Amino acid sequence: MLADTPLQLPYVADYCRHVYYSYATITPNEEERKNLLLFLADRDIGAFAMYPILVPLQGAYEDLGYSEADFPIGASYATRVFNLPMFETLREDEAVTTAEAILAYYDRAA
Repeated sequence: MLADTPLQLPYVADYCRHVYYSYATITPNEEERKNLLLFLADRDIGAFAMYPILVPLQGAYEDLGYSEADFPIGASYATRVFNLPMFETLREDEAVTTAEAILAYYDRAA
């Protein structure tokens, strides 16, 4: 349902199978992620940014002195990646509701 949105969806090579412990998607930019997450939250859809801070920039690694400039590709993804609800008991109607909300967001933004 999300194939025609600007979101970059998980890629699955034809020789393997994805386990989807998390359904990570990527927005075109940071502002869009922020707005889409707010839009989904307003509809009680629990999408979230799982790793909003690069691991080398987290407190445990502070003494290494890294900055976002040291990881430009990772820093770009950290501001754009977010996760859609994905869990063992997720029902198909809940997944459809999430997809419909995302489609509504993009219809509204167009």
